[in-house]
Amino acid sequence: MIVPVTPGFEDKVAWFLDPSNAASSELERILTPPPTADPSKPNDAFHDLWVGLLTEHKPDVARGSGTLNVTNGDEKVHINKQPNPDSQWRVSEQRDLGRELYIGGDRYEAAAVTDDTTFNLDRLYEGDSDASAVYVAGSTPFGPPWTVNVPTTLVVLADNVPALKAL
Repeated sequence: MIVPVTPGFEDKVAWFLDPSNAASSELERILTPPPTADPSKPNDAFHDLWVGLLTEHKPDVARGSGTLNVTNGDEKVHINKQPNPDSQWRVSEQRDLGRELYIGGDRYEAAAVTDDTTFNLDRLYEGDSDASAVYVAGSTPFGPPWTVNVPTTLVVLADNVPALKAL
């Protein structure tokens, strides 16, 4: 049998199939990190999966170098310089205002710029606080928004989900 495996996930698949993996359920087998896993990396098997899927299916987004410092319930975000000297992104109000950011699988926008390493999200950060959050940077808006007529009232757009939940 040939099993296609995404590059970088070979150890996880091998550990899932390994008979010495004593996990009782299939989900537990997936979530249990292999013994070869780097202890400094999160033990969440799906931690970088959303990044891979997003960059694969949305070619206009790019994984940012370095990490972000985000706090649950706070809109302020810091681009980490330490201990990530590879962080190359310096936020600019002219270039990055309105830029899409995907942090922990959720979409945000850069709403205000404080300085070249600090900016605000368009809403409070909803995920767990993380001093080294992986992010994906998307596009910035260009020109006025387009008016789109949806042919039916049965379509739910992502931007309308919070309004629908409030009903």
